[in-house]
Amino acid sequence: MVAAPPEHVLGSQEPTHRLWVKDTKYSRGDEAIELCARIGLELDDWQKQFLIDGCAVVDGYNAAGQPAERWAAEDVGVELSRQNGKSVVFEARVLAGLFLFGEELIVYSAHEGDTAKNAFERLEGLIRSDPVLFEQVVNDGRTSGFRRTNGQLSITLWSGQIVKFRTRTAGGGRGLTGDCVILDESQEITDDHIAALGPTLSARPNPQLWWGGNAGNRKSIVQGRMVRRAERLEPQLVYYRWASSDEDDPTSPLTWARVNPALGRRMTLSYMRSEMGRMSADKFGHEHLGIGDYPRDEGEDWAIPRLRWEKAADKTSQVPGKVVFSIETKWDRMRTSICIAGYRPDGAKHIECIYNAPGTMWAVEEMKRLVAKHPNLGVVIDPRSPANNLVPLLTDAGLAVHLLTTDEATRAFGNMYDALVPVAALNAAPGAPLPPPTMFHRGGSVMTSALADATVRQVAGAITWRRNVVADVSPILGACWAAEGLEILEGKHEPPPSPESAAHEQDTHSLADWDVGSIGF
Repeated sequence: MVAAPPEHVLGSQEPTHRLWVKDTKYSRGDEAIELCARIGLELDDWQKQFLIDGCAVVDGYNAAGQPAERWAAEDVGVELSRQNGKSVVFEARVLAGLFLFGEELIVYSAHEGDTAKNAFERLEGLIRSDPVLFEQVVNDGRTSGFRRTNGQLSITLWSGQIVKFRTRTAGGGRGLTGDCVILDESQEITDDHIAALGPTLSARPNPQLWWGGNAGNRKSIVQGRMVRRAERLEPQLVYYRWASSDEDDPTSPLTWARVNPALGRRMTLSYMRSEMGRMSADKFGHEHLGIGDYPRDEGEDWAIPRLRWEKAADKTSQVPGKVVFSIETKWDRMRTSICIAGYRPDGAKHIECIYNAPGTMWAVEEMKRLVAKHPNLGVVIDPRSPANNLVPLLTDAGLAVHLLTTDEATRAFGNMYDALVPVAALNAAPGAPLPPPTMFHRGGSVMTSALADATVRQVAGAITWRRNVVADVSPILGACWAAEGLEILEGKHEPPPSPESAAHEQDTHSLADWDVGSIGF
């Protein structure tokens, strides 16, 4: 029996995903940390490391081609659920830019006016609390460096340095330029904001963008690009992310601690339990577990290319022999799918989602009925799926259940992809006829919609499905597991590989020339 987690758990200070620039010259983050300690701004361990990574310096060149030190990362981002300290680390970066780095113009922007106003008031309080910092702020008896007029918020030093606080507008990002630009609530940033920002930043000698937001939604196009850039291990990018994985139990305090560094410090277990009770599972996952639901970028195809999926649609496809069943459940247990796979008369595979309905428990009785009625090889379930809780009930009923190993589950996506996207299709000339797939489906909206919403992730160097998305992707995952079940339970009927398949070797892309460090990406 697994022991219950202790009542007092501490949030992890290690991001689930971390990307940073390696082999830097030094970091000015240490100076920022010392400044914060002196004025009483307490930093968590993750905030200190984030400052060290974000303020790292390398040798480079200025616009005139002369040697000059530059920031190692042009973009520094953090994706973290609310109330975990993003704003504090931004305040530390503003203070360092004003009082240590000599940056002439800093802009702190937010989606909500209250967010920018609160940042201004917190920074004003921190500066006023320290005589050394306060005496550097303009104050001649008539004019105060702390400006709050006509909705304009700013802090000006005697040196002429200034930090401006802005609320981003729907129309774009005018006023978002500076040596350091902080984009708080970055899940709300639009292409218009970035379009207005780019040309103005290029005029600065050593600009840096700091991003911070919680998990994004289908409107978070720009932040979604940031996540994909981090997944590609792009250079000159620092990115911290706290997000639960498919293997995490969303109801467990241990999962909450893994993705909420403030838990046990400024956030309590009782608060998290109350939030879970107040919210739907989807909303709780988005707000507190870092589960994003990002849109595809323009021109980005489906996990299995849409054209190839449509090519494999055959309304007359059928299986005359035995089938493999699978059960897959949406991560929040709100919907469950039963899928099948079998071999067609021509030797190709057929996949189908035969049931997709709310809840989970109904699937046990339905599976007992299906197994009794149709010749089959058994039932396949991924034990990392929420459907795993049905396994004891199925086995008690006498059903043969095969639990996919991690290797089998990761191999399943690759086999499905290769069947739907033959190697010849990858090498086909533009406009050439597409070669036929070796896997077919009957079309329809259930599996197609699931595929359109599905995304993939890396596991031990392989690509597999990502389960914890807001949409219901159980129909396509279940079909994939059933198809892999054919390989496992009766592989002898698999059609022989085409000459192109037999000769093909997997393309690889070396990252050796990318001087980055990564964890989780």
